[in-house]
Amino acid sequence: MVFNKIFKQLFYLFSLIMLQVVLFNNMVVFNGYIPLFYVSFILFYDPKVNNVQFLFLSFLLGIGLDLANYTPGVNAFSCVFIAYLRRYILSSIDRNYFFEANYFSFSKINLFQVFVYIFIMSFIHHFILYLVEGMRFSLFFTSLFKAFFTSFLSSLFLFIYFYLFED
Repeated sequence: MVFNKIFKQLFYLFSLIMLQVVLFNNMVVFNGYIPLFYVSFILFYDPKVNNVQFLFLSFLLGIGLDLANYTPGVNAFSCVFIAYLRRYILSSIDRNYFFEANYFSFSKINLFQVFVYIFIMSFIHHFILYLVEGMRFSLFFTSLFKAFFTSFLSSLFLFIYFYLFED
């Protein structure tokens, strides 16, 4: 039973990595903005699961993307970073989450809150990703600008995914 659940999670991670690399990385919009759909795993992963397991799976997602895209750990860092922050972002969106995480469900919050959550998490992820990828603080505003537009694009895809398939 436990092995089956772990296998399903690893298959889902592998599927997201392949979907990102094969489909979304080739979907360049507005002169260089690529929707980063793989963060859906981190955004919508079951909040009742052990946090250490969640951080480890987020690391595997990031390192898998780093291996596929030949990047030196920037995806792993940004994935683990937002996986760590997710609990605090969810508690700011829904005050009951922090105290009753075992009873949290995305279906209990309204769609506006879901979109705000998706956008905030996407923006943090993308900003960290582009800032670390540039490796220079002088690229702060460039990273900020690119993160904003990529987050908006990614949020549209993630919101449609949430609306169609989650809860």
